[in-house]
Amino acid sequence: MPKIVDHEERRSLLVAALWRIVQRDGASGITIRNVAAEAGIPKSTMEHYFADRLSLLSAAVSQVNANALSRLSKIDLTDGSLESGVDAVMIAIPDSPSRRRESEVWALLINERRVDTGAGTAAAALDESVRNTASVALNLWVTSGLVHPSRDLDIEASRLHALIDGLSLHVLHDPKAYPKARLRAIVTSHLADLVNAPAQHSLKS
Repeated sequence: MPKIVDHEERRSLLVAALWRIVQRDGASGITIRNVAAEAGIPKSTMEHYFADRLSLLSAAVSQVNANALSRLSKIDLTDGSLESGVDAVMIAIPDSPSRRRESEVWALLINERRVDTGAGTAAAALDESVRNTASVALNLWVTSGLVHPSRDLDIEASRLHALIDGLSLHVLHDPKAYPKARLRAIVTSHLADLVNAPAQHSLKS
């Protein structure tokens, strides 16, 4: 009787093998051949689940995003405390060696979007997820009093998204310059300002 293969389980095992490579060798070690070898399966079998390197990168980034959303769901965004708001934002910023390894995959995907439309599509989907999550959080923070009701939430979602991406890239480039305490201080400063009405600026042509 032929052995029944659980394809979802096999796919999960392959993604787990991918992350072992990332944690050990960095994101540059992600190839179909390397992941197949790490998982102990033939390269031809591997290609039934992931056709190319881009599909591997996309699966890895999707898992990082899902893990982040899972951690976020455990934080009460309605309690109105600055600390919980900072905790929520910090989930998206690589503040430890293992999470920096995870973010290397995101950075690779961002880099490859310039030459690969598939990478661009995957990166855009991740951007949309981050922005949508930021919008949901900001709306909850308005209700709880953490964000001033006169704030333009569309602009604030873009600002928060830019803060997350910018800090993430800085950390990947120079982690020693951005220890966890400094990252939290920057995020705290940003969120603490949101309780106030936005400053009015006059633009002169």
